[in-house]
Amino acid sequence: MNRFAQTVVTVLLAPFGLALGILVFGTLGIMVIPLSVRGYFEHRQWFQRMRCSGRTLASEEISGRGGSGTLIVDQPGWKGKAKYCWWTPDDVESLTPVPITSLSERFESVKYELNADSLPLDRWIYNTYLSYGDGTAYLVTTKRGDLVASQLQADMIDLQLIETWSAPVGEFGGQNAG
Repeated sequence: MNRFAQTVVTVLLAPFGLALGILVFGTLGIMVIPLSVRGYFEHRQWFQRMRCSGRTLASEEISGRGGSGTLIVDQPGWKGKAKYCWWTPDDVESLTPVPITSLSERFESVKYELNADSLPLDRWIYNTYLSYGDGTAYLVTTKRGDLVASQLQADMIDLQLIETWSAPVGEFGGQNAG
């Protein structure tokens, strides 16, 4: 095919390819919207259930409850963007049946294989403190939990801080997972 024929074919097919791309990706984009809306309402419903069951606490109330205990900064999603802050009066570090390692070390340990036996610390914290049914920790915030925890820890020196990642626990099941 000569250069002129290639140019004609390109000029004629380019708008068709562009229109097809817009149609395909536009349709996919529109299909994602209901999933986002559904996720928003599921999150709101979960938060309401936590509030109604007495499992939420304003950050100002922690000092009124002694100002000590443990702040748990949880990443409930796979991407780690959202961070929740929880509080418990317990000394989690002394109660945990598994060694406490940094969150980055735990991420690295599951880099190539993630299953129900992975992340025993995160699973224990989820089952003991964060789960809706059996957890005992109070939800402080679902927005910028890492910053809220840092501010609380700066204000109240007796607060410990533990980071956890509950996304895999939710994926593989919290209870009876290990």
